[in-house]
Amino acid sequence: MLITSFFTDNGIPKTGLTPTIRIRDLSDNSLVITDASMNEVAEGFYSYEFAEYDDTKDYAMRTDGGASLNNYERYQSATNEVGGLAEQASLTTIGLNVTTILNIEKGKWEIKENKLVLYAEDGIAVLYQFNLVNENGLPTMTNPFKREPII
Repeated sequence: MLITSFFTDNGIPKTGLTPTIRIRDLSDNSLVITDASMNEVAEGFYSYEFAEYDDTKDYAMRTDGGASLNNYERYQSATNEVGGLAEQASLTTIGLNVTTILNIEKGKWEIKENKLVLYAEDGIAVLYQFNLVNENGLPTMTNPFKREPII
């Protein structure tokens, strides 16, 4: 099972780190992997091949980007939640969420026709749209009170 982590330094993807990973078997809280080195992928992503992975077990994982990062960006955690197939979806979702966040941060946005539109980095592909409403629940383009996802 391939495990990935994404590290930033002041919000900017950080390369050149030597992160480590710890993995615990939650059935007995034992350390299965203790501070193993992760491999740099690119653009702040690092990976570890968890060869000992058993899909019938639940694991907790903690990655450490190293002392050069501040404590808010240094550590990350994840779990496979439940043994079997669900953990693969859970870990994949973490990776997809990071990618989505990066696309939103690098992309543009606009308010158009009472909607907040978030674009991918290319400025063309629409990632998400939200209806903007005022405190009375009426559509608005100025001073929105909340946004409601468009499904």
